[in-house]
Amino acid sequence: RSPFETGHAHLTRRMERGCEAKARGSYTQLSGLATTPRGAMVSPGEGCGRCDGPLASLWCAETGKYVVCFDPLDGSSNIDCLASIGTIFAIYRKATEDEPSEKDALQPGRSIVAAGYALYGSATLVALSTGQGVDLFMLDPALGEFVLVEKDVKIKKKGKIYSLNEGYAKYFDAATAEYVQKKKFPEDGSAPYGARYVGSMVADVHRTLVYGGIFLYPANQKSPKGKLRLLYECNPVAYIIEQAGGLATTGTQPVLDVKPEAIHQRVPLILGSPDDVQEYLACVQNQAGR
Repeated sequence: RSPFETGHAHLTRRMERGCEAKARGSYTQLSGLATTPRGAMVSPGEGCGRCDGPLASLWCAETGKYVVCFDPLDGSSNIDCLASIGTIFAIYRKATEDEPSEKDALQPGRSIVAAGYALYGSATLVALSTGQGVDLFMLDPALGEFVLVEKDVKIKKKGKIYSLNEGYAKYFDAATAEYVQKKKFPEDGSAPYGARYVGSMVADVHRTLVYGGIFLYPANQKSPKGKLRLLYECNPVAYIIEQAGGLATTGTQPVLDVKPEAIHQRVPLILGSPDDVQEYLACVQNQAGR
């Protein structure tokens, strides 16, 4: 196998493992996935082995050509209540010929060659993009294979759902507060948006992809730099949403344009239907001008 095929097989096995654990109600297996370190690995080649660095999930390889940043189990706090959870990943080309290191993963999202997520819910689904649109694959347990079920998915231009944790409303900045107010009490007399929030980002993002609307995890007074991790949470889902025709922003710039400075760097994340995200950005501009 090529390095890319080997890395892809490793991720696929991880997704199938997550599905099997959730289907069987295996708390031990799910907990094991939840405690797998989040971060980056270099795709394995011959002579592959674990490195001795600070990240157990940074894999060293003599011939690796790709870097994989992944969150093995997004939404792990929802395991006990059996809500949907998932796996998120982004794949980059290794940019140097040097020995593998964390620096190989510090690439902006525009350099992604493939990204996606697995959603473990009523079925196991993988959303995948290699830069030519977004395809959806469903796991067929009888075959043990992921089957293409929808090709070139496109997000709606405008939705009817907003998704964020309103429990933090006390800490919202003025732009977020203004936007949420507009969704609840539209000034033009139209119907208000519905509110949906699972607390597993993969589930909330996938619903946004399928139904349209907006997902927000903005910066606030408690988390001024944002809460979600750039490399293995924000970049992969931003890539998927943009490939589907949507927008993903930090509120000041496109998520995929952010130059990473650290493996676990946090950023704000607002993504979804283009008209909805533009309306949020208009609120940001409005508050900035005051």
